[in-house]
Amino acid sequence: MKPSSVYAFLIVCILVVAGFGILQTYSLQQTQSDLNASRAQVQEKANTSAQLQLSLNEQISSLTTSMDSLQAQLNASQETIQSQAVTISNQTSQIADLQNQITGLNDQVSSHISLSVTGLVQGSLYLTLSDLVAMPWTTVNATLYCVGSPSTAIAGGNWTGVSLALILQTANVSTTAIKIAFYATDGYSTDLTLATGMQNDIIVAFENNGVPLTGLRLVTPGLWGYKWINDLADINLVDYNFLGTWESQGYSDPGVIG
Repeated sequence: MKPSSVYAFLIVCILVVAGFGILQTYSLQQTQSDLNASRAQVQEKANTSAQLQLSLNEQISSLTTSMDSLQAQLNASQETIQSQAVTISNQTSQIADLQNQITGLNDQVSSHISLSVTGLVQGSLYLTLSDLVAMPWTTVNATLYCVGSPSTAIAGGNWTGVSLALILQTANVSTTAIKIAFYATDGYSTDLTLATGMQNDIIVAFENNGVPLTGLRLVTPGLWGYKWINDLADINLVDYNFLGTWESQGYSDPGVIG
């Protein structure tokens, strides 16, 4: 082989080896570039994951704070409810005590309420409140007006008690009686004629609008208030022109309003 041919062959070999090296270098560089890109992506994902974790931690912290606040509010509400329950229980107990006291007072008042029917009768009556309540009831709707304030209603509504006529019939009034004298526990008095007293709407009341009265009241619809004697205790049948407290001082004896 000629020297020139050898040289040419060597040059070709050198060029081939150099080209192969260049290709390997380029391949390594490309691989390194891809690796760097992958590392960048991994780092980016790691950063994103860290941000997500931080956001999640913040949300968990916020939820925990909210739950703690709600729990505190719930505890406060429970304490308030318990306190109110104790207050209601105490008030209920106080109301029960007051009701018992009122019942006791009503019993005491009731035990002192009585009515006697005497005078010109065949059989005198001495009636307790229980006796009156045991008799047939009559209810009338009427309003009490006083002479001094004729346009002002003093009391009214439904009055419940026993018909005066029934009481007089039970006592069997004498034929000689012409008037009825009524006396209160404090000495006040009024009167009615026997004919007026036998009217169906005149009653001896022990309730007003369903509420027990503290004393018996004579209810005389259409007549002035001085005929509506309160704390009635005695009824006396007489054969003369008896005049009550105000009637004896010049007030109209019939006492008719109008």
